[in-house]
Amino acid sequence: MIILASSSARRRQLLGEWGIKFKICSPKVAEHSRYKRPHLVVQDIARKKVLAVAERYPKKIILGADTVVVRSARNGPRIIGKPENIGQAKKFLQLLSGTVHRVYTGVAVWSPSGKVYTDYALSRVKIKKIPREMLDSLAAKHLDKAGAYAVQEKNDLLVEKVWGDYYNVVGLPGQLTRKLLKKVQRLSSVK
Repeated sequence: MIILASSSARRRQLLGEWGIKFKICSPKVAEHSRYKRPHLVVQDIARKKVLAVAERYPKKIILGADTVVVRSARNGPRIIGKPENIGQAKKFLQLLSGTVHRVYTGVAVWSPSGKVYTDYALSRVKIKKIPREMLDSLAAKHLDKAGAYAVQEKNDLLVEKVWGDYYNVVGLPGQLTRKLLKKVQRLSSVK
């Protein structure tokens, strides 16, 4: 059994679907990073999450993740996390409307030996043009999700296309997560 360092319902659902036994311990960490590059930001925050939970469960395998949406801008990439309120969610949706953007998820796994293994996944997503009259209702729906949208919501219909790992866009890249967990489980059994 592993410890999931997350309060995300989507991550819990995915682990359950993949047959991975887990216990939840939501970390209390600031989701800010000293890094500017998206792939480093998500790995740094995922690492902080597992380190916070490792203080309580140092001899367990701990899984943490962090997801951001990144929109290209003239002055460099714009990292979009979870909106703080409905107004910010509306701005995020306006920014993403009719565009292709990137979704990064950093995954970190704590080994009982005291090491943290991290990696990240990158997917691209095309969002349909969002009519102005829909912005208010959509903005209120997904305040707990990076970019203020949910690819897994069947009736959202915002996402036109996903390139790369679909589960990365949901919040936990399947292949990468399994690879890191297997690596730590293998290293933990060889002493």
